[in-house]
Amino acid sequence: MARAVLARLESGQDPEDAARELLAACRSRLGGTAGLLIVTPDSRLVTAWSTPRMARGWAHGGMENPAAAA
Repeated sequence: MARAVLARLESGQDPEDAARELLAACRSRLGGTAGLLIVTPDSRLVTAWSTPRMARGWAHGGMENPAAAA
């Protein structure tokens, strides 16, 4: 899935759109759920998931405390 994300970003696709399309393809082709954490070249964090239990966490230099969600 990482290679597919990279190919879409390199072609200029919006990361949120790429994530949604890839997760939909995963569900339709495999019947599975998944999640993506994408860090764009300009350091933007994009999260997307199709599972109800996608745990995620992040931190960057400007944050006082790391963030986490489940």
